[in-house]
Amino acid sequence: MSVLDDGNGVSDDIRARAFDAFITENEGRSPGKGKGLGLFVVRRCAELNGATVGFASSAPSPYVTEVDVRIPLVRA
Repeated sequence: MSVLDDGNGVSDDIRARAFDAFITENEGRSPGKGKGLGLFVVRRCAELNGATVGFASSAPSPYVTEVDVRIPLVRA
C-alpha cells in the first residue's frame, strides 16, 4: 500500500527520523501544527502486524513523497 503526497516533500535529514515520535521539523508543515506522532503510529501499527513502512526512493510525478507499507501475505 502506498500513500502519495504532492506537498513540499520531506528533506533527507527528516526522513532519517520521520518515523520517530515527536518529529515536527518538516518545513512543509505549518509551525505549531501537529504533534509529530502520525508516522510513528503508522510504523508501530505496521510492526505489530508484521508489516514494514518506509519512504520510497522517489515518487511518481506529480507527487513528491511516497510512503510504502508492505504487508506480508503470511504474518511474520
